[in-house]
Amino acid sequence: MLGRPTPASGARSSPRAAATPGWGRGRRTKSARLKDQPSAPLNPETILAQLTQFEAEARSRGVTHTTFRRIAEALGFGGNQRRELGQLLIDNCPEQYDVPLWRIAAEFES
Repeated sequence: MLGRPTPASGARSSPRAAATPGWGRGRRTKSARLKDQPSAPLNPETILAQLTQFEAEARSRGVTHTTFRRIAEALGFGGNQRRELGQLLIDNCPEQYDVPLWRIAAEFES
């Protein structure tokens, strides 16, 4: 095929990336923006309330598990705080840590 970069030249070989030009740009930009946010102390009460809302929305879409990265993005935390957020969640709700994912609480668990 003429004019298309080959995987050897650094192009992505996944069908989604090939079908959608610039597919990763938005994610990289958002990731960079979140990474640059200043770190603020995590308030467990506030975070757990936000997590309850996040889980309710996820359940309504049929989601059963998610990543700590997705939770951090949804709650507006940068990459620097993801590990701290993950540890806070594990400490407060260890039964939902389904390594390496976070299990979305059933409605009656919230």
